[in-house]
This record gives sequence, structure tokens and C-alpha cells, in this order.
Amino acid sequence: GVTTTEELEEVLHRQDLFNGYRSREEISATVQRRLAEIVDSKNTYLDLAAEDFNMHGLALEPFRKALLALSVREQWPQEMLHQGILANTGWLEEVNTRLRLREHDEHQRTPNVPAISGMPPTARKSSLYTFLTSTCLSGPHVPRKLQKGKCCTTDGTLKGHRTNIYNHRRSGISTDEIACAYKTKQSQEAQGIHFAVKQKLCTYLHCEADTAVTGPAHYASGEYSFFHLAYGQIGAAFEVLEPKEGGFTKRFHIAFANYKACSDPDQPAAESKAFILRYHDWMAEHCLGGTSAEAEEEETVDHDDASAAPAAKKARPYEPQAPASPAYCDETTLPMFQTVLNAVTDFQDDLSNAGKRLNKYLVQKLWYADSDLAKYANVTMRTHQYCESLTRLSGAASSHARRQWNYFECMYAIRMWLRQLEWHAALYRSAPTAGEDQMQLLPSASASLSLSLIHI
Repeated sequence: GVTTTEELEEVLHRQDLFNGYRSREEISATVQRRLAEIVDSKNTYLDLAAEDFNMHGLALEPFRKALLALSVREQWPQEMLHQGILANTGWLEEVNTRLRLREHDEHQRTPNVPAISGMPPTARKSSLYTFLTSTCLSGPHVPRKLQKGKCCTTDGTLKGHRTNIYNHRRSGISTDEIACAYKTKQSQEAQGIHFAVKQKLCTYLHCEADTAVTGPAHYASGEYSFFHLAYGQIGAAFEVLEPKEGGFTKRFHIAFANYKACSDPDQPAAESKAFILRYHDWMAEHCLGGTSAEAEEEETVDHDDASAAPAAKKARPYEPQAPASPAYCDETTLPMFQTVLNAVTDFQDDLSNAGKRLNKYLVQKLWYADSDLAKYANVTMRTHQYCESLTRLSGAASSHARRQWNYFECMYAIRMWLRQLEWHAALYRSAPTAGEDQMQLLPSASASLSLSLIHI
């Protein structure tokens, strides 16, 4: 029954969404205060994992309520359910979609949100995983290769990922037992099992160019999409995420749960489930181009198998319906993000001037802020467009065509980013590598380029 923009805003957003963020001065002060709280906190990741965290301000109200109803009905941790929707949203974007802060920036990012979660053995992670990777991707507009999970692996060789990208412009790691995908203390080695190589994944998670000459054939990949959703027991997930040089951990949206989620089998959730399933099918219908499901070519070829050369001509090349335009800030939201990035710089300056040390992995994560903000804004834009498509607003049917993030969407992105900083800081604080040798004095940020111009 929504017929005006004002009515839509009332449905989608809490009245206190912008508390502490109503002006550039408030944004700067709030961000620096929250950063100080995060850095000064003594909480470990297990302390955060024991909290039954509410999702206020992290998702549009219709999605937050749907997440809550489903999590209570199925006994799933809300943050993990939300995390899966973030990962799926990026996966259902056109493979050559990229994100920028400004429309004509050279630096761009993939919309994919790679995710890792740790849960107790009885936290129903398998049913949650099946819901996100199978049920949510079963709509009539979802390509068969995504429905069947052909593009993802539980464990995969470098050659396997390259073959997936060669045939589908897509690959990924998808598992509910992270110890099967990464080598951990819980992993069991056996012939035929291949553990992920973190150094190479740093390339794939950013969907960066990958070029090689293997055997008789030359291989090159440019625009592609890489999915990552890995669940596992808490110890194994923590071991995979333990920070090392190279910045592997900073790329992930992480969450842990170390409590028995509340459950009520009588909780009405059918409409909430249908709402989330329709969202995924809407994404597939409006945000994915290329060959229709009926015309998909099932045949695949080994990218470096010379004997498969004739068959390669049969494999349908990827042909998007139209070039994907970048998503970026509009003229009102760019200053909003710039204020956040400047606040991070000011916070680092204050610590440096006070001679205080900061965990070097948290510094890496802070310098990754622009990418995190862009990814979260893009996901929120898609959920906003979906909700708008259900209304009687003029232009609702073409809401998906908008490529600029609005003020509301950037606000949710800031809140999600701060929550992730909380998780990452707690994780780094808990790691065996969190000793004095992992702390560093910060160089004066004012003596270098603005944080918004630095990309690590």
C-alpha cells in the first residue's frame, strides 16, 4: 500500500537510524568515539560470540524482522543469516559489476562480500548453509549453474578455480565445514583433498586479473565473480582467520556464535522466508545479465586441456546483455563517506601523537574501510530497491536501474562497517600473534596521503 517516498522511508528505517550521524561534525565525532571504544575494549571474539546481538541499524526493517523471525523459528544466529544474504547479494550481481567511491575513479572493487563464520557443533550451521546456498538460489530466474553450485567448490585446486572461471566467469569456496576447505588442526589430509591457498585467494577474493601459461594453453581471466561462504566449528574458523602478513583476514565479513540461539518452532516465519526467497530471485532477474536459464550450455571444458580445444567452441561464451555500469556514491553521500575516512585518519593521528600502539592487523583493516563501506552500501541499495519494487511508487518496476547509493544506504554501511571492526579487533586481540611484536606506532596520517586515497 506504499504510494509515497515518505511512506516507504517510514516502513524501511527506524527513527533513530541517524542518531549521532545527523551532520558531518556528528559523524566524525561518533566514528572516532566508536573507534576508541573498539580499540580500548578487552573483549575477545569469544566474548562477542556469547552475545545475542540484535540487528538494529544493520539491515532495513523488513529484512531485520524477517531475519529475526527466521532465526527464532530455525534456531539460526541472526548475524550468520544476515552474513549469508550479504554474500549471496554480491554473487547475484553481474560478474563485471564494480564499485567506486566516485563514478570515474580508477580504483574499483568487486561487489562480493566474502564471509567466514564459526559456530558450535550443534548450532544448525548445516541447515543454515543449505538454506543460503541451495534454497535461496532455487528461484526460477536463478541460472542453473548457480542453482546446482557448479561454480563453487568445497576444496579446489588452482586449476579447478581457473576451469570454473574459464567456463562460467565464476568460481568460489562454499562449505559448512571449513576444515575441509582450509588446512587446520581439525583437517584430515587424504589423497584428492586440496586445501585453499590463502595467498592466491587474495587475488580471487578481489576478482583481480589472473594470467598463466599451463601446459599447451594460455590462460587469462579478467572480469569474473568469486563467492566465499565458509562455516565451521569455532576453533577451525578462528585458525583460518588468524591474521598473518598479506592481509588475507581483512577481506572477510566475519561472525561467531557461541550460544544456543533462542528457538520457537511455533514462530510464524513463512512470510519472512518467502520475502527473502523472492529477494534472491528478484536479484537474479534484474541484476544478472547473460544467457537465459533455458539456453544455458551445460558442457564445460578444461581450460588447459589441448584435446578439449574443439569442445571449447561448443561452450557458450559469456555474453552479458549490457555492459555493467559502476555503482558509486551520489553527490550527497560522497561527503558522508569522506567524513568517515577522515575521521579514521584523525583517530590514527591522535593515537600516533600520543605515542600509542595499535595492532598492525587492525591498521590494515582500517585502511580497507573504503572497500568495506562500498560493499555494504551496495548490498543495502539492492535490498532497498527490492523493497521499493513491491510498492506502488512511480518507477518501482525499474528501481534496480539506480546505480548511486543514497544517504540511507550509506548510513547502514557505516553501521555494518563499525560492527565488523568490532569483530576484527576482538579477533586480532585473541590471536596468539597479538603480542607486543604485532603492535606498531602509527605514522602521522597528516604527513601522508589522505586515507581515502590509499588502497591497501
